[in-house]
Amino acid sequence: MKILRTLLTTLVLLMLTPWVHAQPVCSECGVVDSIHIIKRDSPGVLGAIGGGVAGGLLGSQIGSGSGKTAATVVGVVGGALAGREIERRLRADEEYEVVVRMDDGTYRSVRTETPPSVSKGQRVRIINGALVPD
Repeated sequence: MKILRTLLTTLVLLMLTPWVHAQPVCSECGVVDSIHIIKRDSPGVLGAIGGGVAGGLLGSQIGSGSGKTAATVVGVVGGALAGREIERRLRADEEYEVVVRMDDGTYRSVRTETPPSVSKGQRVRIINGALVPD
């Protein structure tokens, strides 16, 4: 009798309990957690070479004898330093890293050369390594 009452109680509870269908976790869905700007500097090798040549040519036009040699050396060094810095400033690139908290709780990051079209807190999908607003 006790077993029958337990079975009936369980059956009634199951009938009264709403059935919740668990939705499958979207493996490509998530929310933008953060966006970082990453600066990439150019090493400035070509600028240093070009600046050194130009500085050496200009320095060789100054003075005569050992003064001319010193001016050429100073021109080469100064031109190389200036050319390197100019190239670094002209070729400094920005890259964007978007960190996404996926629906399964993991984090993934996507890097892009252009400013992202999504913002923090926005739902997105990562499809073939690219961010797609959801």
